[in-house]
Amino acid sequence: MGVEYNHYIIPANPSFVPADNVFSKIDAVLKKWQLKADEPKIYDLTNGVKNKAEAESKLLLQPLDTLKIGHGTGVKYKGAEGVCIGEVFGPSYFGDAILPEQRYIYDIHFIAGTDYRIHSSGEELTMTVIQPPYENGVAVNPYSDFDSFFYASAEAYHCSAAATPPQVDVDAYNMVRLGKQDFFGYWRTALVIFFGKDVPALAESFYTVPNKLFMTDLEAAFGCPLIQIGEIN
Repeated sequence: MGVEYNHYIIPANPSFVPADNVFSKIDAVLKKWQLKADEPKIYDLTNGVKNKAEAESKLLLQPLDTLKIGHGTGVKYKGAEGVCIGEVFGPSYFGDAILPEQRYIYDIHFIAGTDYRIHSSGEELTMTVIQPPYENGVAVNPYSDFDSFFYASAEAYHCSAAATPPQVDVDAYNMVRLGKQDFFGYWRTALVIFFGKDVPALAESFYTVPNKLFMTDLEAAFGCPLIQIGEIN
């Protein structure tokens, strides 16, 4: 099977809810850095999506700049390829064995909304929910145990913007790999870059994207400071 790599970019404050125009702003950043290979598909993730057929029934046929922040909206981009990958994410883990024009990203997903989502667990990070979110003093039950369509998160909870966030125990194989950033194990909004088997050499820099201008553009698009979480599977 081989090693695969996913890169999460999420708000430093995981309870942060972005403005409605975040969808078009993220799209513009991806286009600027040549990471937008085609027009994305947009899905209503309210109450979760269990399979491809259900996802297609929730396909939103409207422009990105008309979207409103709801409980959850997922924007699914086809993967990009070529020298732009190295320009943003740095060299391949496999060094000169992979030519710049051979680099690729499998998929890019952007999810935003008021629902709380537990970060997915992998070989290096494990999430355990200690306490679920609370809405008006009442514990919220998850409507999904695993995101089986976007593959971006574990449990998801139907919440308003005012809901109390969950408490999650984060168990890292090596806590040093998180760097100096705070990571709480949940989020409402995330840009998830699925590299597949084209593993970038990000582990050498604590899973940090080397192109600082790209990250500055993303922070402006999100409207908040960001952290980065790398995931090796």
